[in-house]
Amino acid sequence: MKYVFFVDQCYSYPMIKHLLDEGQDVSIATVPSSSNYMPGDTEESSSDKKEDDINFSCYDGLVTKTNVDTMVETLKNVTNKEDYFIFFEGNEMYPLVEVLIKMGFTQGLLPTSLYNRLEKDRDLGKKIVQKFYKDVIVAEKFIFSKVDEGIKKVQEGNDVFVLKGNGDFGDTIVPRTDNPEIAKKLLTNMLDRYKADYEKQGFVLEKKILGGLEVSPTIVFWNGKPVYSVAEFESKEIGAGNIGVMKGGNLVVSVRTDLNCKLNQIAFPEVIYKLAERQPGFAIYDAGLLYKDDKFYFLEYCGMRPGYDSIYAQIAMSQDRKLSLNDYFTDIMKGKSPIKNKYGVAIRLFNIEGDREKTHDAKSDRVLLWDESVNDNLFLYRIKKLESDIVVVGGFDFFGVMTAAGDTMEKAVDDVYKRIAMLSFERLYYRPKFDFLSTEYPNSIPNRLKAVEKYL
Repeated sequence: MKYVFFVDQCYSYPMIKHLLDEGQDVSIATVPSSSNYMPGDTEESSSDKKEDDINFSCYDGLVTKTNVDTMVETLKNVTNKEDYFIFFEGNEMYPLVEVLIKMGFTQGLLPTSLYNRLEKDRDLGKKIVQKFYKDVIVAEKFIFSKVDEGIKKVQEGNDVFVLKGNGDFGDTIVPRTDNPEIAKKLLTNMLDRYKADYEKQGFVLEKKILGGLEVSPTIVFWNGKPVYSVAEFESKEIGAGNIGVMKGGNLVVSVRTDLNCKLNQIAFPEVIYKLAERQPGFAIYDAGLLYKDDKFYFLEYCGMRPGYDSIYAQIAMSQDRKLSLNDYFTDIMKGKSPIKNKYGVAIRLFNIEGDREKTHDAKSDRVLLWDESVNDNLFLYRIKKLESDIVVVGGFDFFGVMTAAGDTMEKAVDDVYKRIAMLSFERLYYRPKFDFLSTEYPNSIPNRLKAVEKYL
């Protein structure tokens, strides 16, 4: 099998490095982050250029990379397309995907335009849920193109709203407060301040489900056939107790589920299986849900791309400490679940720069050291080789993830923190063990897992 990865950020580099270490044939194409990039495109905004320069420096000195145009030209001449596994890091690269599908490539993770639309166009996702999901509720929402109209709605009544920009513009704002008056001031300020962003593609005000607990059921398919499923639980805030800004999957638990469990029946009705039948190769369906009072509410789709960092928790569940990423992919291609453990966990590793009251941009080139015994569970996004050292690439404040797996969550959590202790980095930050296992705040992972356990 020949692997080809199309990378526009850095999140698939850990897979690439593991496959190379296993002796696999892997090629890498770097793709500019401009939305809807096509071969031959040259225009790029200065903000995109800055981010690309950082992302393209990841794994310098560790792997060989080529640009996307060269890779596409090379693939045009391939005759044995069935021997290639093509992996696209994100669904925003769908124009490239569709070029390769027309060439005849059908194996790998190949997200088409539909799945990018479902993630970006929140109204489309909600319409599909309303039509096909009999057991999932869509919170009442209001769509606006003008900020003044949105502010007028925010000021009416006593509802708390979540603010979401459509497409690529306008941040999602989930008020921490359940107090309507405070939420009104917060949302009005955001809409006023970032009026241009929210009016570019419009925005949505959606009633907040107060006290809801988040869970993300996920099913992996190969050529339209379900292979395995997990329920994912993420704590996205940077601070213990889910305090602070959201930074993605800071703490992650993936729980193996039966394909026919009640949660999957609720989250993946027949329409998802019909979509999967039309999708060649490796397919991932992920539904973000909120649970409250025995009811499930729809949050979002994140289809046809891995959840980072949950994909690495799932990989750990396949062969903890004795990883073969090639076996993981090969099992899926055979229609065989690679998942062996009940629980997989992942902890995001941060590069936090600053002293006392000052916080600065994360710096590059600080040395990263670790014990070789954790190699199979350490997945590093932003690193490079500098002379004889492995150093962290700055510009972004997280650089990797540590994983573990086990047949109890407690065992997996215990192991992952023992492994983090074998890593040395001067500016390292991560959420602590007592927080991971805490039941002292309502939306902690153990509390969410207990609340929905009867559906798994």
